Amino acid sequence: MDEMDLLSRLRPEVDDPDPTTLARHRIALQKHADNPNPARAPRRWHLPRLTITAPILAGVIAVALVAWLTGTPASSGPNQAAPAPAAPLTSVAGVLNLAAEKAENAPSGHGDYTYTSTKTVYNDAGIRVVLTQTWIKVDGTDGLEREDRDGRIEEFRMGSNDSRPGGPPSLYNPTYDYLTTLPTDPEKLRAEVYAQVQRDYDKMGPGAARLYTLDQWVFQRITALLKNAVPPALKAALYRVAATIPGDEYVPDVTDSAGRHGIGVSHLLNNGGDKGVLIFDPNTFQLLGAGGYVSDGRTQADALLASGLVDRIGQTP
Repeated sequence: MDEMDLLSRLRPEVDDPDPTTLARHRIALQKHADNPNPARAPRRWHLPRLTITAPILAGVIAVALVAWLTGTPASSGPNQAAPAPAAPLTSVAGVLNLAAEKAENAPSGHGDYTYTSTKTVYNDAGIRVVLTQTWIKVDGTDGLEREDRDGRIEEFRMGSNDSRPGGPPSLYNPTYDYLTTLPTDPEKLRAEVYAQVQRDYDKMGPGAARLYTLDQWVFQRITALLKNAVPPALKAALYRVAATIPGDEYVPDVTDSAGRHGIGVSHLLNNGGDKGVLIFDPNTFQLLGAGGYVSDGRTQADALLASGLVDRIGQTP
């Protein structure tokens, strides 16, 4: 886990946070900063990143932005209906609805732990590559994160001095057991997602609207959820909710941090011009990862190499 990754996790309750500093550090797609100070923060044991935190190498995210097409409704709010499923492939709705169809037909698997494997590439103060494997018990009571930084292996076990529970289950601490309780009807799920994100957004105070829109935060939160092991029916519903977020844009060509070419769905992360993108395999519509970049040129990206349920820590799907 990297400092940039930690910054993308749920913010703890802090007194009088500096919104400008918070905005500066949200270069991960999910961008709900843990701490306005860039120092390494305590670990949060909710499902890891997708926290989007996920910007791509400046050269890698070279997303052929020509012909970005929008495919979303103009209005916002939790009661907005999902788009018609007959949208063309070269649109946000077309891509996300096909991804939803593939997701809901995928096997759910079984096991007591969720597993995710990611490759993260940072282009901040130099280029860094981090390979991460994470196991978290479905009820959130146990977990292990293993990082490989150029052959240097670090492990962080839940319950150690460097980790702590992430609070009660929620969209910000999404244990797998909790995710199974969420509605899979897109309209009901949309209402729940917008309600939880609205509460977090309101904590920023009156100045939040200058830096972010609610839709930007919803995109970040959905991205963070999709980067983890998610029940198939819920994953499908999340894609359908994502298709209703105003401001989504279709990206015809984008490369993830593992070098895989795909198509993307992009959205602004804040009012400063930082942007994130969900990347899909153009043939299977499986999520390859998430990337994004900051207006000052810094980039970071996560490639989702594997995810699923396993019986024990150390096992892979």
